[in-house]
Amino acid sequence: MPARQIRRAYILLKSDSNEGGPKWKYQAICEAYDVSQLTVYNVLKKYIEGGLEGAFLRKKQDQVYERRTPDEQTLSREAQAWVNARNTKVVKVDWRFSTADARIKLKRLYPKIHD
Repeated sequence: MPARQIRRAYILLKSDSNEGGPKWKYQAICEAYDVSQLTVYNVLKKYIEGGLEGAFLRKKQDQVYERRTPDEQTLSREAQAWVNARNTKVVKVDWRFSTADARIKLKRLYPKIHD
């Protein structure tokens, strides 16, 4: 069984709120299994919507496109129009934690530099 499925199983087990269940809070699960609150939320949501199969299996999203872009120039022009529209809205990024916190939380992703 892949590690991803095992982690999802632990999330489901620890969040069990039935009588006798551990009833862990999101934050406790996040800290114990090094996952985000969004991951916990998504696992529980997929379990509710699709049972164990929905929570464990990664399914392809059914993307339906209205049309194909005829050429690279059209694609580039449409992408630039989308970028311009997005930038005029001046959407701000809501960072979940500081750089210092990220270095601690995501320590395994940062390269180790030795002097």
